[in-house]
Amino acid sequence: MSNLFKQPQKQDKPNRGKFYAYFLPSTQEQGIVKSWAACKNETDGVPGARFKKFSEQTAAEAWIKIWLAKEQARLERKSKKDVRVSDKLLSEKLVQVLPVVIHSRLADFAIEIYFDGACETEKKIATYGWLIKERGTIIASAGKIIGENSTNNVAEYAALLEALRELVRIKGERFGGGVMIHGDSKIICLTVAREWGWKGKRKDKWLPHKDAPHLLPYLEEIHSILANIPHEVQWIPREQNQEADDLSKKPLIEAGIIKSDSGKEKCDKCGGRMFPRKGLYGAFLGCENYPKCRNVRKLAPNA
Repeated sequence: MSNLFKQPQKQDKPNRGKFYAYFLPSTQEQGIVKSWAACKNETDGVPGARFKKFSEQTAAEAWIKIWLAKEQARLERKSKKDVRVSDKLLSEKLVQVLPVVIHSRLADFAIEIYFDGACETEKKIATYGWLIKERGTIIASAGKIIGENSTNNVAEYAALLEALRELVRIKGERFGGGVMIHGDSKIICLTVAREWGWKGKRKDKWLPHKDAPHLLPYLEEIHSILANIPHEVQWIPREQNQEADDLSKKPLIEAGIIKSDSGKEKCDKCGGRMFPRKGLYGAFLGCENYPKCRNVRKLAPNA
C-alpha cells in the first residue's frame, strides 16, 4: 500500500529556448545543456568555471569558441614567461584568432559596431561618431555634438551607448544575434569588457578613477543592453577606425569649431594628422598623437 502513495520524484522540465553554455579553463572542457541544474552540476566548485545563458544554440556555440581562443592565447603567453608580450602583439594575436571564430559559419556575429569620440581642446566641446554594419554594409550611422566642458572619455562612452540604442531600435532587444564592438580607445574597450577596473568573482563591481564617477551611468546602461546580446569587445588601432573617427569630427568641422583635415598629411605610423612644427634644427611635421607617436618628417627650409 505504501507504494501507492509514494510521491513521484521531481524531474527537470525541458527548458525550451534556453541554452546554458559552460567552459572550464582548467581542463578546457565545454558543453551546452538545456537546464540550469545541469549547468550547475558541471560547473559548481570548479575554479575559474565560465557559464552563460543564451536563447539560441548558435550563439552558445560562438561563445564557447571565443573562450577556447582566449584560453589558447593565454596558454601561449604563459609558456613564454621570459618574453614580454606587448599590448600590440596581443591584440594582433586576437585579431588573427577571433575573425575565424566569428565569421566562419555563424550569422550571429554579422553585426559590427564601430565607435569613436572627439573633444576640442579650447572649450572642451565633445562629439561622438558611430556606425553599425551588417555583413559589411553600413545600416546606421551618426555624428553629434554633446556639449561643452566635457571629456574625450564621455564622448567615447556616449558614442557606444547611442550605437547600442540604435541597434535595439532596429533589431529589438533580443534579436537573436551577436555583436562585435570595435573601438580605438583601449581603456574604454577593456572597461566595457570587464577586463580593467572591476573586482569580485563575477567582476560585478566597478572601481572607477576618482575623477570619473560620472561615467558610471553610461557604463551601466551599456551593460544593461549588452546583457541580452551575445557580444565581444575588440580594441583596434586608430587607422582601422577611420570611419567612426571622421563621423566624430564632422560636427565640429560643420560648426566651424575646427578645420577640416582633408588634404593634410597623414602619419604613416598611426594614421593621425601631421602638423607643421619648429625645432632646434628647423621646421618639420610632427604627429598630433605625440608623445604616443613620435613620427616626424623633415620640411624643406622654405616650407
